[in-house]
Amino acid sequence: SGDSDINGLDLGTVVVPLLNPFINKEVIGVINPDGTPDGDGIVDGPGDVILYRIEVINTGISDLTNVILRDDLLQGSGGTLTGPTESKNPDGILVRGETWTWFGNYTATETDIETNGGGNGLIENRAVVTTNQTDSESDSEDVPIGEKPSSAPSPSPSAAPSPSPSAAPSPSPSAA
Repeated sequence: SGDSDINGLDLGTVVVPLLNPFINKEVIGVINPDGTPDGDGIVDGPGDVILYRIEVINTGISDLTNVILRDDLLQGSGGTLTGPTESKNPDGILVRGETWTWFGNYTATETDIETNGGGNGLIENRAVVTTNQTDSESDSEDVPIGEKPSSAPSPSPSAAPSPSPSAAPSPSPSAA
C-alpha cells in the first residue's frame, strides 16, 4: 500500500551534554632537593619535588556549584594543594567558560624510590572533580622514577705497559 507510517520512524535519540566540567592535570616540573630544576623530569631520589597544575574548566552551558577537587597524593602526608584561583568571579560558582586552577606539589620519599613507585617505576597521581550537577571527572599524571645520575666517572686503570728498566731515565748529573 502507499501509506507511510511516520509515527513508527525512529530517528534515534541525541543526547547533548549540558553540563561538562573538563579537568586537566599536568606536571609543570620536578625540583631537586637543592632547589635546582631537574631537567629530565624524572624523580631520581628522595626529596625531589613534583610540581603540578590542575585546571577545571566549565565547558558546559550551566553553572556548577559545590565544586570539589580530590587528589589523594597532593592532599596526603607528602603533598600540598592550594587553590582554587577562580578566573572570573571568586564566588564559589564555576560559571560557564570559567577555569579554576589549583597548584600542588609532592615530595618523593625514600619508600617511593626503594619500591620503584610500588613496582611500576612511576609516581602515579590522579585528581577527581565533583559538582552538585555532574558525575565525577578525573585526570591522571605519572612521573617516572629513575636512577640518580652518577657523579664523574672514575678513571679506569691505564692499559699502557709499564716502562722497562732500560727505558728508565738516567739520573741527571748534579751541579757542582
